[in-house]
Amino acid sequence: NIAPFDIGSLASLSKLAAPYNASGKISFDANIRGSAKQPKFNGLLVLNNLGAKVQTFNLEALNGKISLTENSVDLPALTGKISAAGKSPAEFKITAGVRNFQNPDISLDADFGSLDLGMFMGDGKSSPAKASKEKTEGAAPQASATKPMEIKAQGKVHIAKVTYTKFDGQKFEANWKLTGITPTLEKLNGQMEVQIGQGKINNIPALQILAPFLKTDSSGGLMYSRIGGHWNIINGNASTSDFQINSPTADIFAKGSVYLPKSSPDLSLIVKLPKGSVGGTLGQYTNDAEGRSTLTFKMKGDWKPSLDSAAVTKQATEEIKKKAGDLLQKEGQKLLEGIFKR
Repeated sequence: NIAPFDIGSLASLSKLAAPYNASGKISFDANIRGSAKQPKFNGLLVLNNLGAKVQTFNLEALNGKISLTENSVDLPALTGKISAAGKSPAEFKITAGVRNFQNPDISLDADFGSLDLGMFMGDGKSSPAKASKEKTEGAAPQASATKPMEIKAQGKVHIAKVTYTKFDGQKFEANWKLTGITPTLEKLNGQMEVQIGQGKINNIPALQILAPFLKTDSSGGLMYSRIGGHWNIINGNASTSDFQINSPTADIFAKGSVYLPKSSPDLSLIVKLPKGSVGGTLGQYTNDAEGRSTLTFKMKGDWKPSLDSAAVTKQATEEIKKKAGDLLQKEGQKLLEGIFKR
């Protein structure tokens, strides 16, 4: 049983601990029993206003209890703040647990206030040499001499406001139940759902190509009212039939799959423009039953969309057939009326 003590005072005694800039108080209570070959352990670590610097992250005001055994960790309610250089602190509350360290089963329930994902993912800025190296290294999963650990995970995350260089949004919600998590993602199976409220997508190459159709600027920006959908994952292949982006400019529906180990898409993007936004012949031959111009794009092998000419031709052909049918019906009606009037 270790009574609460100031971790900052202890850390100051070691040069190795100095870079962590630790502060706050902790206490620890543990019980060890059983044999030397099969020890049984349980402990309770209490954090009181703990702070520390871990790699590029600054942790502040950590409060909560951590329960430990020889094969599990539980965090029933951990609160605090996390930040990084140039990023505002994000308040969080986390409930989490890990079972079976050899084949971990992880549960997570996390709630964040305003969170800048750039502190975890970077801002997407890298040198051409580094980008080339990453592209080469990511071309195919590398075989490992040892069998990788397979992780199970389930949980949910709520973020009141999420920001990143590529998008921002309100009320981000995600939940998942996954098995077979490995570095290569080849054995990944499970389900995931993502929902994001009102926000903006920035600098997306695919949207730059769609800009002339969406009537947006060429920067690839798009204001949206909702993004969301479900993904079903089988052996690293994530498929969806209902993922969509809703916006005043257009509604974009995605159907198909993404092979996660290679980040290789095989998707159809159906872009529905507002009713009456496209006139003339193009509007006549691309309008759907609701009168909305509808265009289909394909993304196969890379993330650059291309117009699905087959879908456009089919849609135009159906419209021509319909108009020809209407014309024949009208002319036939006139002919019948002329015959019976004689």
